[in-house]
Amino acid sequence: MFTPKTLPTDNVLLHENPRSAEALFALVAEHVASGEAVLAARIRERLKRRHLWRSVNLGNGFALPHAAVPGLSTLRAVYVRSAAPIDMGLERGPAVSDSLTLLIPSPGLSAEHDLLMALTQSLLTPSTARALRAARSEAEVQQLLSESPPRWRAYAAPVSGSALGAMV
Repeated sequence: MFTPKTLPTDNVLLHENPRSAEALFALVAEHVASGEAVLAARIRERLKRRHLWRSVNLGNGFALPHAAVPGLSTLRAVYVRSAAPIDMGLERGPAVSDSLTLLIPSPGLSAEHDLLMALTQSLLTPSTARALRAARSEAEVQQLLSESPPRWRAYAAPVSGSALGAMV
């Protein structure tokens, strides 16, 4: 699903402690922007706006924050496993312990939308949650998320209409 360029192992953060959705977005923004303050602010603002528009919490302890970000030249992904569950501040599902953030060059393309749909379906399956949570290293997470199709993906599990609606 992801190439090492899109999700390098240094974009897999397994021991972080964001305490809120905003703190998660700030962590991702600072990590991706690598010191570029304007880009970091743009990423934070776009993720926050998207989250406020419609929840990015998929349930099952997973979130899929995503946003189209002007100034990005390529699709970027960041996987975060928090030390403590994050209250995303919305009604959907339990607190989040794992998130996969997608940052899409603006304007977003239909290929990125298709990727979002496939990720939502995958992250909603219990086998996905088990496989990602069992991964003990950045390289293991990267390997699981780079498989196409992922060996842990359960195609039989349908995606609910509300989860699909939360994507767009």
